[in-house]
Amino acid sequence: MTDAPLTHTPLKRIRLIARTMPIFVGVAMAGMPGTATAKTYAGKPVHQQYGEVQVKITVSKGRIAKVMTSAPEEYARSKEINSHAVPIYDREALSTQKVSGVHKVSGASLTWTAFDASLAEAMKEAHLHGA
Repeated sequence: MTDAPLTHTPLKRIRLIARTMPIFVGVAMAGMPGTATAKTYAGKPVHQQYGEVQVKITVSKGRIAKVMTSAPEEYARSKEINSHAVPIYDREALSTQKVSGVHKVSGASLTWTAFDASLAEAMKEAHLHGA
């Protein structure tokens, strides 16, 4: 008997694996046996000219696993600026795991100053280095 021909080329297999990996990783992190319990810490709300900015971090296994920031949206311009800047600040804080790793976004320096202070407070509360 001859073997059946491969239905997937190596490139298709790599794409298939790449598409399924994030789902698997996400499932594995969401409470599989033996994983550490995550805890959320909130930095103090920091008032800036257009409202308050507050950073909350979720820490798991001694590392920041999630960053959630609330920022002013009462004014159209604030909403426009913060809808662009806050996700960048959140991603940088998550990837660098330290306050000094978050760089200012042009036009959002008030938000950055408040974000910086609130993130430092949340990290201090969580006893993380890099605050």
